[in-house]
Amino acid sequence: MWKSPDNLSFVADSCYVVRATPQGRSAVATLIVSAKNAKQIVESFLVFPQKHELLKNDVPLFARFRLAETFEEVVVRIRNDDWAELHCHGGDAVVAALKTTLETALKVSREERENVWENTDDDFAASCFPPFSSTEKLDAVQREALRMIPLAETELTAQILLAQYRGALSREIADTIQLLYKASQIDEKKRESLFDETLQKIETLLTSYEIGKRLIVPFRVVLVGRVNSGKSSLLNAILGFERAIVSPVLGTTRDLVSAKTIMNGWSILFVDTAGIRETQCVIEQEGIKRTRETLIDSDLILHVIDMSEKREEETPEIHSRFPHSNVIRVFNKMDIVVSGANVVPDSRANDLFVSAKTGQGLDVLYQTILKKLTPDFYKNAVPFLFPVVFNQRQCDALFSARRLLLSREWNLSALLLKEICR
Repeated sequence: MWKSPDNLSFVADSCYVVRATPQGRSAVATLIVSAKNAKQIVESFLVFPQKHELLKNDVPLFARFRLAETFEEVVVRIRNDDWAELHCHGGDAVVAALKTTLETALKVSREERENVWENTDDDFAASCFPPFSSTEKLDAVQREALRMIPLAETELTAQILLAQYRGALSREIADTIQLLYKASQIDEKKRESLFDETLQKIETLLTSYEIGKRLIVPFRVVLVGRVNSGKSSLLNAILGFERAIVSPVLGTTRDLVSAKTIMNGWSILFVDTAGIRETQCVIEQEGIKRTRETLIDSDLILHVIDMSEKREEETPEIHSRFPHSNVIRVFNKMDIVVSGANVVPDSRANDLFVSAKTGQGLDVLYQTILKKLTPDFYKNAVPFLFPVVFNQRQCDALFSARRLLLSREWNLSALLLKEICR
């Protein structure tokens, strides 16, 4: 287990109250208090079970923390006079109340609260996680990864961000910069031999943003189709619990119903929508309008079709407005289809046959969803080592560097890449 550094002299000029555990509700949350005389200030809010109990360094103690109108149970651990840890209930309201109380007592400015991870010397940030090296400083990419690690919702996405914090992306960019500088210093005829290799490195990094932008924001999968096609039943089957109301009455779902689940280490938000049909009901019309709007922001569309009824082509607008690769036609209710009752749908690469009621075909559906959302290049990668572009700033800079490289501006491309890790 890592230990915070013994020498924390930098805190004399700065005050911080930081949540060290991921955002969102949890069983336990941890707050780090770093300030001049942090021990004394924290102790002033504590009431101990034993009257004469005193805080000692590296000795965890149970106590009650005094808030405005109540007390909150905490476990306190003092590292030294300027560094304290509070372990409390993980509810957002509890954590916010403790954090606000301590920031007020410490007179932490708004600027310090917003820039808590932006220390120029990075000592504070590095002390909150095991450093990848005891001597190296954190660059911009590593600081960005560090800020995002607590927001990761799965172990896999946390591992990928941890790899970037430990320098995976920074090293890949540094290697690319070396290639660019090397190319700028050799004969023009030999220079072109490095062009393809350098361009491939940049394009691979750009492709990685497809998963990088989903490390703290879930993929969005929308279920759409006509009324009573079994969208809500399919959503419940995917989630494993009754999230959406299921009824034989047409138009039961009139608003968006969403729920998150984890599939193979990725957080995915499934959205059930109102069935698309012509209707005079104002409420249902609004639901259908929202359905069409939410399709625009989707990463993947499950076009659910009731295969127990013979119908014409369902909702053709889905296939005309959205790329074919982003739509999976899911023929539902295969459990009640009798041989010869319906015309077999045209076979397409993205057609699947399932039964939300019996579970038939759901395993194939899961695998297909993951294959669509997570690109092939990632399949054999090791999360601890794999370089991933994970924010828009990095992506924009790489696009510009690629454009300069295509114009054979080798040095300018290298300088732009260097700016990513400034």
